[in-house]
Amino acid sequence: MALPGGSILAGQYIIEKPVGQGGFGITYIASDHKTKQRVALKEYFPESLATRIERSTVRPLSFSREENFEYGRDLFLEEAIQI
Repeated sequence: MALPGGSILAGQYIIEKPVGQGGFGITYIASDHKTKQRVALKEYFPESLATRIERSTVRPLSFSREENFEYGRDLFLEEAIQI
């Protein structure tokens, strides 16, 4: 379910390739279109709770999993802010 190379995130980051995938996310090597620097990006994608629609959007697998999905996303974002 990783994004393919060439995908653009937030209108700024161009995915080069996925470099790792775990239970809660996918890590990519990407290029920052604005600064031309290579960066590592981690995408929240809990395999047991999520699916991808329209080739890029991550959504809960079902309504019954939405609360757990959102709780995990909030923790994921809190961790990112602290780094």
